[in-house]
Amino acid sequence: MNPYFKIALAILLLLAFIAGFCVWQLDNTQLQLVAFSLLSILHLSCAGARKYAQEVLNLLPFILLLMGVYALFGILALPAYSGEQPELSYLRYWLGFGLSRVLLLLSTILLIRIIFLWFRVQDLWALKLKMRYLKYLILARILYHYAFGKPEEIATFLDAIPGNQGSKRTLKTRFKKKLVTILSLLIVVIMESQLKGELIDNRIRHCHRRNLP
Repeated sequence: MNPYFKIALAILLLLAFIAGFCVWQLDNTQLQLVAFSLLSILHLSCAGARKYAQEVLNLLPFILLLMGVYALFGILALPAYSGEQPELSYLRYWLGFGLSRVLLLLSTILLIRIIFLWFRVQDLWALKLKMRYLKYLILARILYHYAFGKPEEIATFLDAIPGNQGSKRTLKTRFKKKLVTILSLLIVVIMESQLKGELIDNRIRHCHRRNLP
């Protein structure tokens, strides 16, 4: 398939998703659940059950934190987002309000992930961009796949720490471990971006002199 057609199709898909689910049907929890289910099935067919489960587990601490915040809003009986009196209890209102946003977040991440899986390295080369622009696309793709392959390795290193081996696997310790894994992943990706960026610039400097500004 023509790479330019792929880009145009991906942009149209993102725009349709934003218009339909981020604006028009934002508060429709049932429709958000349908969209999440369809994107989950599509992601499972593209990447497999293991990677899908890995991505969901990596986002689990953040999701639980969000739902906890919305539950706290309901317990404190904060006014509805629209300013009107909710028909249901405040807790049920805020949990429903938060659930639609969490489902939208998961659907957005899955959609972006599917789009990234759809594009191949050959598609980037076929764009015939100048190397000074193409290098950023190459670096972004490398870091994206690198980030989704590192959480398991980071979790293994965390389990090897003596202080973590004797502790009980309670919900609190698991939640803390997930947060530490996400923070470690951000640090590793930043360091890797600097290293890979220097390597790419070095290759360009010696192999693509004519494409440099």
